[in-house]
Amino acid sequence: MFFLLIHVFLLPVQALAEGRLVFGWPERSYFGGKAQKLLRQAYGKIGYSVEFKRVPMLRSLDEVNSGHFDGEVCRLRGLSSQYPNLILVRVPLCIVHVVAVSRTEHLLKGWDDFAGLAVAYRPGIVGVRHLLPTNVRIMGGLNTKHALDLVVENRVDVALLLQANIKSWLNTPQYAKLCVQELPFGRMPLYHYLHERHATLVPKVEVVLRGLVDH
Repeated sequence: MFFLLIHVFLLPVQALAEGRLVFGWPERSYFGGKAQKLLRQAYGKIGYSVEFKRVPMLRSLDEVNSGHFDGEVCRLRGLSSQYPNLILVRVPLCIVHVVAVSRTEHLLKGWDDFAGLAVAYRPGIVGVRHLLPTNVRIMGGLNTKHALDLVVENRVDVALLLQANIKSWLNTPQYAKLCVQELPFGRMPLYHYLHERHATLVPKVEVVLRGLVDH
């Protein structure tokens, strides 16, 4: 009888735990507030609550891929080849603009035009690497400031950075003279990913998100 009562009292706690999902949220993210709101609404409609954990950008992906977190909020397409336990939810949540920052302007009409250049980008912008030609020399910037410093110091030709991340930096004297090129191909949708153990949720979430995005 005692064990039966314990089982009955634990049921609501277990049900609540099963209805709560934890998503990685990169530190110092300058975008995605709308995405968080959409995910709260979408999962609420299918009976789940969500929590966002702030961690470094690459660690967040590792935490999801290993199953410690349930999903990622806003990432580029194409991560599943590098992180095989992640499943793409095929509804764009937000758009980011990748710009090229350099000392002098380059002719950049497509990703192929980066051929032969030395390029820096934040490691957290996973997905950009597979867009660049194979003969690009890559130097990963530890953060936005480091990537900009690599340009100023002439250690790279171009830094690929998110437009929203660089606005404040360009007001400082050491970066004020850098050239910022808006790329016609740099407008990129970002997507939600789930760990594979939640594969059955993916089609449900896609349906709900499409309804929310369309409105």
